[in-house]
Amino acid sequence: MARLLIAAFKTTEMELSELLTPHELIYAHTVEEAQQTASTEQPDAIICSMLFDDSRMFDLLRSCKADPSTSEIPFICCQLALTQLPRAVLEGLSLATKALGGCDFLMLVGQQQDTIRLIESYLPEHLRLRS
Repeated sequence: MARLLIAAFKTTEMELSELLTPHELIYAHTVEEAQQTASTEQPDAIICSMLFDDSRMFDLLRSCKADPSTSEIPFICCQLALTQLPRAVLEGLSLATKALGGCDFLMLVGQQQDTIRLIESYLPEHLRLRS
């Protein structure tokens, strides 16, 4: 089981909790709170929603990668698939995420097992629940 820092709106906590249930989840709702929590709690990964804290996902990514205490923590940007984004937009978000040092930009769609498998692909093998 991994400890995951979830940087997201309070309103998306329920959906993310259902998708990532087997893991220990820590929530933050602002960039400042997420950066402080990442630094003190040292989660196994940070999962940040695209619209987090007034669309400040990339601000948090930059901040975490610039801080030596959090720079090595895998950072996954995501969006719950409430609406489908055009392919070009998804590719642009993925490129930007990787350019800033993040793992990738993921659309969290489908079944819980698929989402967990996708997230876990960025975790060290010993923290994965399913191979």
